[in-house]
Amino acid sequence: MPVLSGIRVLDLAYGWSGAMAGMLLADQGAEIVRVDLPNQPLRQHLGAHVWLRGRRSLQLDPNQPESGEIVRKLALRADVLLADATMAKGATVIPPYDELAADHPRLIYCLLTGYGEEGPLAEEYGHDHLVAARTGVHDQPGWREGPTYISVPIPSLATAGLAVQAIGAALYVRERTGRGQRVTTSLFAGGLAAQPGMVNSQRPMAERGFGVVGRHPFGSSPFYRIYECADGRWLHFGCLTPRLIQNAIRALELRELFTDPRFGDGRNIPTPEARNELIEIVTGIMRRQPYAEWAELFEREDVPYAPPQWTEDLMDDPQVRHLGLVVDAEDPEVGPIELMGPTFFFRGDPGRFPGPTPLIGQHTREVLEELGYASEDVDRLGKEGIISS
Repeated sequence: MPVLSGIRVLDLAYGWSGAMAGMLLADQGAEIVRVDLPNQPLRQHLGAHVWLRGRRSLQLDPNQPESGEIVRKLALRADVLLADATMAKGATVIPPYDELAADHPRLIYCLLTGYGEEGPLAEEYGHDHLVAARTGVHDQPGWREGPTYISVPIPSLATAGLAVQAIGAALYVRERTGRGQRVTTSLFAGGLAAQPGMVNSQRPMAERGFGVVGRHPFGSSPFYRIYECADGRWLHFGCLTPRLIQNAIRALELRELFTDPRFGDGRNIPTPEARNELIEIVTGIMRRQPYAEWAELFEREDVPYAPPQWTEDLMDDPQVRHLGLVVDAEDPEVGPIELMGPTFFFRGDPGRFPGPTPLIGQHTREVLEELGYASEDVDRLGKEGIISS
């Protein structure tokens, strides 16, 4: 049985991070009702076909007073309410935590924000890539001076993980105390958590020998770097320890070169000039043979490597398929589709695909009738424009 079987989640989150967090909960068996609103930008993103899976969708007009009552009834039946602050600010559709907790003290109310609820940035637009810029995620090596735009929604991905951890911890505490609570995290916290430079290496760590040396888009270490092969394919070396570097030196027939003390041991190279020279030497060698021949050699010589893959290749990777990380689904909007499957598993529970992303409002009638609305009441709500199905 999925570990979150029987846990009811009310999904009122309309940003990427909330969508991803809900997906992780759905993958582990949570029963999720999503209140869809008109004109959601999230629904225009290709990722919505993955992130919004496993829900039932109810659509309503957030500006109608009766919509707020519907949401309140859903919240009072839920174990978890997942919302984001872009909707919570001034939106009548999301009941305040204190009002809900008075009638439902076991509720776990998880609120995601852009920059936190207080402080000088609390009211700023909390879009993923703006947060990425502020939290240093764009501090990556590129082909020019200055920051590098990263298209992967790193703050949202990290925040989704933080939200699920917070919800899991709150559910655990509820088991011990019988009470729910309000928990929050932010894209700002997620961006910081995912930032590789969480330590300011300029002070005082640099004085103790810690810091970043010679960053480059292909990598700065001769044996931890991406190289092009003779057939135009690319290969990423992964040699960090002295033993693995020696394996690479042997495989590339470079042992004689390392009688020259200028190159050190291949990892600790005394000067930037010598490091760059060694990179040029390895670059020339790697262009002599196609990828398949290098892969065969490195397997034999125990040299860590990996092919930088495009998404199309990754979906067919034998390891991905073996672990069940890709599933086939019948999406009600686009038809047959391949998408990422469950990403973590519990012993005895192989995980499950919770179903595709629903159409907007696909389950409106079903959900309302479960709340106790008679069929004629649902018809009335539809005629008055309060709901859409």
